[in-house]
Amino acid sequence: MKRLAFALLLLLVAADEPVPLRQVGFAEKGPFLTMTVGLNDVVDEAFKKKVRSGFAQTIVLRVYLYREGDEAPLGLTLRTYRVWYDLWDERFFVQMQDPQGQRSLPFKTEAEALAQVTKLDMFPLIPAKVVPPGVRHFVAVLVEVNPISPELLAQARRWLSRPGSERLSGGETFLGSFVSLFVNTKVSEAERVIKFRSQPFYRQAPK
Repeated sequence: MKRLAFALLLLLVAADEPVPLRQVGFAEKGPFLTMTVGLNDVVDEAFKKKVRSGFAQTIVLRVYLYREGDEAPLGLTLRTYRVWYDLWDERFFVQMQDPQGQRSLPFKTEAEALAQVTKLDMFPLIPAKVVPPGVRHFVAVLVEVNPISPELLAQARRWLSRPGSERLSGGETFLGSFVSLFVNTKVSEAERVIKFRSQPFYRQAPK
């Protein structure tokens, strides 16, 4: 694994910044640019209460990579979670689906299960070779908890079923501009929505 290969640009954010800023760690792992960031605000007490009662909770997470100054995303990665407590088995389960496939993980405790959905650890974004050295980029993250619209989940399944080269083609609403996805205010068909962007970063040129 290559260690951190990115210089972070820590900039002052204007008071009227429309999208909250969150510190994100970037690194190269194998051929991919990866990110690490906390997501503690995704889970609240209402979420935990529903999980304990045996009701499955759904999270749809989208991570967009933008070149600074461009409206269209350079790349998009999506992951879905289902979290539930099996009352008969007395175990918590987290089912994750992303471009690496689908897996269901059992946990003995609630804390262990929720740790899987409250942090992205070395989350693969895009092949690193797509990101030119010395050019400023940032990521923007959109999380929807228990989306009400069945169309959103259907779109997520279609997107995840595509080969990697085809995920940015087509007219999916997932691929809107930064302004339309993160700045413009609209009523979301989900119980809760979390949006934030990272600090700008750039990839260092290989030595």
